[in-house]
Amino acid sequence: MRAAEENKRGLILKNDTCSGSDRVVFSSSIVYILPFYTLYAFNPDRLSRIVFNTLARITMVGGWFYLFGFKVFVLVGLLLAFPPLGSIRLDKDDKRPMFGILSRLAVLFWLEPL
Repeated sequence: MRAAEENKRGLILKNDTCSGSDRVVFSSSIVYILPFYTLYAFNPDRLSRIVFNTLARITMVGGWFYLFGFKVFVLVGLLLAFPPLGSIRLDKDDKRPMFGILSRLAVLFWLEPL
């Protein structure tokens, strides 16, 4: 039996449920999350103060970076949305999109597909 099978859409499916990288991600997540969970279980007020003070310090020191990054992302998005970059096709020129603009907007704003 093959280690990976191809389904109808051409996606690769693995037979094994947990690969080596999954174990690394899970283990490192536990290492980072467990101290917070333990502190919350025994002293939630102290964890609340630590999180609040950390957020306040990050906001004071890096607030400008957040605003600058947001403006850059909006500007790049607008540049990619309008011509000349907005008219670039990502598929063959004669191929029609699978979904219309209303369906894409519905997915973008978490509405029911039209």
